[in-house]
Amino acid sequence: MEQVNWLDDLLILFRVKPELPSAFPPPSTPVPLKETAVTFGPRSLAQLATCEQPIRDVFTEVDRRRPCTIIEGARSQADQDRDFDKGVSKLRWPHGKHNVVPPATLSRAVDVKPDDLAWTAPPEAWKVFADLVFQVALEIGIKLRWGGAWNGIYPNPPHDLNDYDHFELAT
Repeated sequence: MEQVNWLDDLLILFRVKPELPSAFPPPSTPVPLKETAVTFGPRSLAQLATCEQPIRDVFTEVDRRRPCTIIEGARSQADQDRDFDKGVSKLRWPHGKHNVVPPATLSRAVDVKPDDLAWTAPPEAWKVFADLVFQVALEIGIKLRWGGAWNGIYPNPPHDLNDYDHFELAT
């Protein structure tokens, strides 16, 4: 399958060299484009609707290229406290980006799992998915942070929480 890399062609044409913000881990390899329809089911669509528009834009396009499931967008106080108590979140309510506290009305974070990837897949497999997410985000001008590289460096330091299905707005 031929890879379509029109963004690089455009940048070369206009002699522009993009600088990746520090929130972006560098892509390991370009991800081939695959034109398909969005495959989200009703539960994924409902969860995605609880997220801010930039997240919706990124993952709608990601799903066209690699089908995925939206696990969680906005998180209730009870769910956030439960996740903190289980050790799967380092933040208590209301400090997580999944938490919607007025005046905000939508989540600034999302948990997403590629449909073809097992939860037990090695970190490198999750990194390939994250590369696609960052490629799409860069194409449409959205800055994200990934739970597999909190500070933009993969892999996370040993003391950090690895949250491979987590993406959040960086700004």
